[in-house]
Amino acid sequence: MTIVFAVLTVLFALIAWMRLPAAVLLMVALLPSYLLRASVFGVPTTLLEMMLLLVGAVWLIQNRKRLRELFSLQRRWAVAIALLVLAATISAIVADNTFAALGIWKAYFMEPILFFYLLVDLLRRSQISYDRLRMVLLAGGAVVAVVAVAQWLTGQGIPIPWDLERRVTGVFDYPNALGLYLGPLAVLAISSLFLLSKPSPAPGQEEREDLTWRDPSTRWRSLGLIGSFLLFTGALILAESEAALAALVVTLVVLGLIRRSMRAWTIALVVLLAMGGFSIPFTRTYLIQKITLQDVSGQVRLSQWSETWELLKDRPVFGAGLSGYPTALVPYHRDTHIEIYQYPHTILFNIWTELGLLGLVAFFLLLKESVSAIIRSPRTGVWMWLPLFHMSLHGLFDVPYFKNDLALLTWIFLALFYASLPRGRHTTDE
Repeated sequence: MTIVFAVLTVLFALIAWMRLPAAVLLMVALLPSYLLRASVFGVPTTLLEMMLLLVGAVWLIQNRKRLRELFSLQRRWAVAIALLVLAATISAIVADNTFAALGIWKAYFMEPILFFYLLVDLLRRSQISYDRLRMVLLAGGAVVAVVAVAQWLTGQGIPIPWDLERRVTGVFDYPNALGLYLGPLAVLAISSLFLLSKPSPAPGQEEREDLTWRDPSTRWRSLGLIGSFLLFTGALILAESEAALAALVVTLVVLGLIRRSMRAWTIALVVLLAMGGFSIPFTRTYLIQKITLQDVSGQVRLSQWSETWELLKDRPVFGAGLSGYPTALVPYHRDTHIEIYQYPHTILFNIWTELGLLGLVAFFLLLKESVSAIIRSPRTGVWMWLPLFHMSLHGLFDVPYFKNDLALLTWIFLALFYASLPRGRHTTDE
């Protein structure tokens, strides 16, 4: 495996040096390649990390004369990202296991943030197009989804114990990892429909809201996006990833409410489905249990959150430090029949325990700037931000960031969102 890892790394380095945009797109398509692991000079790493470091190094070398320009962002975005880096650095320092914390620090923060700057630069200079980047993301997701469907059809390749329930995992080790990866890509596929050849309104005319797949010039691409959405959604159903599916439904409702031409239909459909769901005893019981967290999964979450809150009351400033949550929670763990997980499984506690209060401040600053940008540029910004909205919803009950592929996916979506905003509105101080 080490030899294969080395050969792949050398080949990718050659591609990156000769064609950096192509190497970046290839890496984006291969986000699950973090599953291929090796040690370099005794330091554990992954194929995804090696590719990221290589494209980052080539980008810096080839653009060394314009370093200041490479890292220029609108001031408030720059401050929020700087605070996040500072919070991650402090959390690595205060962590009990410094070696593990530094691994998280580089793989979940420093490297993805470097890639964010790289991607913004390439998108700004049109070396990579928005369309191509989105299509490459969807192509990588399609491969994973096809593997998941094949697992369900054949019953082969599903890891223990998920094989007993025939819950597919794709290339991952557990079903929820599939949901965390494919959920936002399903949203990306649908939101991309509204970005295909979206016409600008003529002076004095209202913006057209025709669905782009009706336009003959984009029909095949639109059908491909719809097919991707259906494939991803099917894989989520086969994985039984309830949180990902629930977040997808809510995101689709929000999307329907945003579109004037779809708003009435969306409201009518939601009312009908709600009436139908609560009128059937079985579905009514199921929905009430899920909403009130009275099922097994909900009870586990409530137990986790209660114990985590006790932990945070004693460690409000720094939290548990990077990768420190499982050890720090031990004195507060009362429900011993429930295992201690790596993270608290809700977005605010995930950030607070790992990054402390400063990390929460950085998160809310990024959120505030994103919402402000959407308000200023609703025609583009809202469609670019929908995958992040899905990840945030899923994060209410799961961990949509603290994983190699998900951390990078988050910053890819942020780069798409930020670079799509009008230059005058995100490159100057306000």
